[in-house]
Amino acid sequence: MWAKAKVELDPAFTAAAKRDPAMVMQEMRVGVGKGARVVRAAQRQTAPRLTGNLAGHIVIRTSRKYLSASIGPTVSHALIRDRGTEVMRGGRIQAKAHNWLTFRVGDRWVKVRSVKQTGAHYLKRALDLVTGQLQAIIDDVSRRVAAKLFGGQ
Repeated sequence: MWAKAKVELDPAFTAAAKRDPAMVMQEMRVGVGKGARVVRAAQRQTAPRLTGNLAGHIVIRTSRKYLSASIGPTVSHALIRDRGTEVMRGGRIQAKAHNWLTFRVGDRWVKVRSVKQTGAHYLKRALDLVTGQLQAIIDDVSRRVAAKLFGGQ
């Protein structure tokens, strides 16, 4: 459920980067961090809001080993809010402890045995919003690395 975007680098760039791998890794870490913050901000912006709990629990997890970042919510109901109840077996939220699910709609109380929820698909919408920004970050990292490797040529 976490947002994933895979980037492939030009083989010529990769070969040239062998001149100073530590510098390249540092620049790429900076780029991954910037990209992760952009995606997190977009996910928080597009997250459904009733209480703000979902948007408030969108976090970044980074991996230095794989030079990657995973961005997404940590609350248990996040998958259902994003994709809907079709991700659940049976496709519905069933009453368990009691015979009824009870909740308020406007000024009246409603009792039902189960509910089906449509997903908001906010994680995909967030990535769609920032694709251009992510490409700009990748291009910026590439320019900085090229300038350091080739002296600004």
